[in-house]
Amino acid sequence: MTISPVFAQSQFTQELVIKYVFDESGNADVTKQVRLTNRDQHVYPSEYVLAVPEDAVNISAFDQAGKVAVSLNTSGGQKQAVLQLNKKNFGIHNTTEFALVYRTRQMATEKNNVWTLTIPPLFSSELPADLTLEVILPKAWGIPFAIEPKPRDALTWTQEELGNASIKMMISNGTVTPTSLPADELAEGVADTPAGFSPYAGVVLGLIIVSIALISMYALQHI
Repeated sequence: MTISPVFAQSQFTQELVIKYVFDESGNADVTKQVRLTNRDQHVYPSEYVLAVPEDAVNISAFDQAGKVAVSLNTSGGQKQAVLQLNKKNFGIHNTTEFALVYRTRQMATEKNNVWTLTIPPLFSSELPADLTLEVILPKAWGIPFAIEPKPRDALTWTQEELGNASIKMMISNGTVTPTSLPADELAEGVADTPAGFSPYAGVVLGLIIVSIALISMYALQHI
């Protein structure tokens, strides 16, 4: 039985966990973990369809029995990965778990020491009721100062927070403050200030720079 989440709801209970792990160059290693629980004792999932971006590379999949064969096609203008699941999991309440992994570069851009992330909305076929999406950033990028929509906890969203919205995020390592960004960039990304970010960080940095300048002037006058 070939299924995507939107078609499987009557036969299966679905859970989808998506994790985006970014490296310092802006690449994202994406993992989509799916768990299906049978609601009908007479069917089992044999294939499963998940969306992937056009630039996706290093595509592979695994289930409880090992490596899963993956083929690619395009439907409705969207690139898709079709997973051929290994295990014939008959029986009501039995579960089938598998994961698709790939790498993409199209979600992150850098300008003036500020990284901007845009994670596109999930397609309707990837919106089961039980959805968790997590983003992990490299420490070198700094701290997010603009996030939309607001996450539930740290950088984690559920279906309730996401809806069908894209995730927009702006991150700075402290060398640039939000007030120095162009207004159009702020309009695209500004939302709530996440916990742990102090809006006074830029002021403190400015005071330190002024102090250093005054000390240098005093030293020059007494040489």
